[in-house]
Amino acid sequence: MPNIAAVKIEPAKRRPLLAVDGDSFAHRAYHALPKSITRRDGTPGGAILGFANVLLKLYLDERPRTVLVGWDTLDAPNRRQLAFPAYQSGRAFDDELLEQLAIIPECPGLRLRQCEGTWL
Repeated sequence: MPNIAAVKIEPAKRRPLLAVDGDSFAHRAYHALPKSITRRDGTPGGAILGFANVLLKLYLDERPRTVLVGWDTLDAPNRRQLAFPAYQSGRAFDDELLEQLAIIPECPGLRLRQCEGTWL
């Protein structure tokens, strides 16, 4: 793994903004990695590990000035669900995935600011 501290970073005005669909990355990681990947306490950790690996690779490849990660919520319908009630209707989420989706935004080392919004 590269030494992040040794990475040369250009001035911010020349570096891109990286916008990430957090749910998409986490879902892909959850389904791509073996379910045998667990955390120290034995609970599932594949989505967490996969998400962190993809985000770190993108960061090292792109050297963005800022990374924005967007998340859907299961508590309230999003704009697509309001416009198209059949959108993802009937989709069931594994409890193991839901548990990890709740943890990923709070992972140590990530400086996160929570803000709510919608696409215009």
